[in-house]
Amino acid sequence: FGIPQPCGGHMATMEKKPCPTPEEEIASSYSIERLLGEGSASQVKLAIQKKTGRKLALKIIPLEALKSSKALKRVQLEISILRLVKHPHVTELVDCFQTDNYLFICLEYMEGGDLYQHLQSTETGLRAKEVFNIFYQVVSGVEYCHSCCIYHRDIKPENILLDSTKSIIKLTDFGMANLVSNADTLLETACGSPHYTAPEVISCQKYKGSKSDVWSLGVLLFALAAGRLPFNDRTVPGVMQKVRKGKYTIPAQFSQDLRDLITGMLQVDTAVRFRISDVKQHPWWHQHCQMLGLDPDGVYSSLSAKAPSMPHPNPGEQVTNYEEALQGLTLEELLTHPSISHNGNNMADSSLDAKFTELQAVLRQIGRKLAQRESQSVSPSALMRPEELQPPVLEPYDWDVINCIVIQQGLPDPSSLLETLKDPKPNPEKAFYRMLVQQKACHGNLDQLMNLCPVHVPESNLLPDHILRYQNRNMTDTELVKKQMEKKKNKEKGIKGMLGRVFGKKAEPKDDYDLPSTEQSWS
Repeated sequence: FGIPQPCGGHMATMEKKPCPTPEEEIASSYSIERLLGEGSASQVKLAIQKKTGRKLALKIIPLEALKSSKALKRVQLEISILRLVKHPHVTELVDCFQTDNYLFICLEYMEGGDLYQHLQSTETGLRAKEVFNIFYQVVSGVEYCHSCCIYHRDIKPENILLDSTKSIIKLTDFGMANLVSNADTLLETACGSPHYTAPEVISCQKYKGSKSDVWSLGVLLFALAAGRLPFNDRTVPGVMQKVRKGKYTIPAQFSQDLRDLITGMLQVDTAVRFRISDVKQHPWWHQHCQMLGLDPDGVYSSLSAKAPSMPHPNPGEQVTNYEEALQGLTLEELLTHPSISHNGNNMADSSLDAKFTELQAVLRQIGRKLAQRESQSVSPSALMRPEELQPPVLEPYDWDVINCIVIQQGLPDPSSLLETLKDPKPNPEKAFYRMLVQQKACHGNLDQLMNLCPVHVPESNLLPDHILRYQNRNMTDTELVKKQMEKKKNKEKGIKGMLGRVFGKKAEPKDDYDLPSTEQSWS
């Protein structure tokens, strides 16, 4: 794909037209109120949607800043992650859209500002109750992200938002986050803010995202309780040196339980550093949960029970709180659950959406069971072999199903999906592929599924070849070649083609929020 021309196009050398401001490009839909924050290549502004009057925050990125493939992939990943997460303590993505010169990421607006501002404005410091309330909600949001194999990698007060009452907390700014295929993947990129970054990250070693996030949570808890940072110096190299050594002084007023918890979270050796499961089993955690009447398992544990689904559906029967019933099943029972290999013979068309909800609930419960098994350090001899639980999908593939999944997931090509299907380890993609194959055998095609889960894709001249071929599979070769030629001519539009696969069709802007860090970050 080409690089977008600056404002004024090829005639810019003769008469350069000034680029319109973001406010001018969205004036018909939004009223920009004020600047909320600013990063190296983006701004976050408070805006009001004219149609609804709703306040929101717009993260504004000039398309000029996305010329490099690295920057483009980073923003694509950030938006993909935001679209995946749905949790009371994680900032919600409402919409994203682009104009001729800017990309807008819309996140919910939190009127209380960020935690850093709140700490600066509090002269007497935080009470113990407030410290735990903040920490409890952040841990719940981080634990949920980890269950989705998403690692934030930049947890700090600037990236924690408060509502107008200062009682609801939400994690934001996933600009440095990473999404991996499984929890054992080691990350390599050194990123984050030095005061909160784990020593293995600063030392440029390969690291587990879950352990580095726990370190950041430990620094956050220390800062909330002490009113200062555990690792501080006049210079960034000085801070990094202290972090590598893991030496800090615990205030005398800390209780023994709090000392023990922070010490466990700030272990330089990742092998002995606490996991989130260890944090939630700690006496300090349970003591405060009991005092405040909170669930020690956290918000994450009870989220999905609210979603209606169908355990073993009878026609016209609606069953709710299905995930509660799943909690009593073993991992082996979940991996052989009927929803994973359901053939659809006894399922009415109107129940397809419930069947998808059921499958998602089963897969979430499998993820929790696997995480629990890992935390209990079960010996490998006690586990079933992965190939016994869910065999790989072998050729020949059903390409109607492959292309359906590729389109639904917005993948650039089928290669990554094919590798996942060949993986001997259990994964949701293999279960979903087999379910779609059986649904196709039952109904004759995938039209019902495509209608049930509509995909917003850009105009056909911006589509990758494999999606274009699938969507126009009824065309003759000559007609398809003409359409391909038309597509290639329009690639000169530049970066918009690649952005289209993430943002979908060019949409009317909607609304929401993401506050960039005000503290020095490094990458």
